[in-house]
Amino acid sequence: MPRSADTASSDPVRFPTAAPLEVRIERSFALITKWAAAMSGHGDFNKIVSGLIAQVQGANLVVYRLALADFTPRIIAAACDRRGQTRPDRPGVALARFLLDRHRESALPGTIWRLSELREDPRFAASAANREWAHRTEICEVSLIVMEQQDGHIDLIEIAFETPPNRHKQLSTSVITRSLADGWAARAPGIVSRMIAAQGRMRGSTAGHDTDHASPSILGGFNPYNLSRSEQRVCHLLAGGLKPREMAQELNVSIATIRTHLRNVYAKTGASGQVEVMARLHADTQTEQDQPTLSRAG
Repeated sequence: MPRSADTASSDPVRFPTAAPLEVRIERSFALITKWAAAMSGHGDFNKIVSGLIAQVQGANLVVYRLALADFTPRIIAAACDRRGQTRPDRPGVALARFLLDRHRESALPGTIWRLSELREDPRFAASAANREWAHRTEICEVSLIVMEQQDGHIDLIEIAFETPPNRHKQLSTSVITRSLADGWAARAPGIVSRMIAAQGRMRGSTAGHDTDHASPSILGGFNPYNLSRSEQRVCHLLAGGLKPREMAQELNVSIATIRTHLRNVYAKTGASGQVEVMARLHADTQTEQDQPTLSRAG
């Protein structure tokens, strides 16, 4: 029998889940705001990542950039749910590869891909991704959130769960992922490269963990990204402020050739595009200028 208005008005707890839902929504908006600020260079991104894992109640989280040329991951940020617990030092690359191999066109910014759902693919059982996570018996679910996919790389958030995510956890994640991806797309030039470099300094240059090292100078003396001579010349001209058409005239090649060289540079360095490469080149130049010079004996 339907309750009367008088009866309903005297009930002190009409919507027992309203307050927790309002709190979750409020926290989600606060997190999105802080995320956007950090992407603009204002705020501690590592603290925001820690807030994200607390909100979705995951066990550990890794934000990383995966180079599509050789599937080398570079950690941007990482967090765990308990103090004293070791932060993850490497994401599950095989799972990302499976996603790209089977669902690349659908892996759009803001989309969430769950291990439990990918396991429903008949091809998953024989994949490296299955072998990668089969022995991780303490992990019952993994979520991959796409931040950005470019010609040379894909940026991902990987969240591992030790307990099955309930609908509230999934709601918290689903509500914010599109906004996180939007904030990622609007980030300040070069900020991801600086975060990768900071992770490398924090973790140290440990043998066997080359992917965590600070990003080397693009035009470093030992050619760390294996750029061709033509690609290096294009980088020098880019650092000098030339536009692609001007580069083509300078090198006496077509503008299509210049664009091919630039795409190769993006893929090899893991940069998101021309703006980030320019920012890194200028940062490299500034670093060289800041180095103390040795006086020469007369």
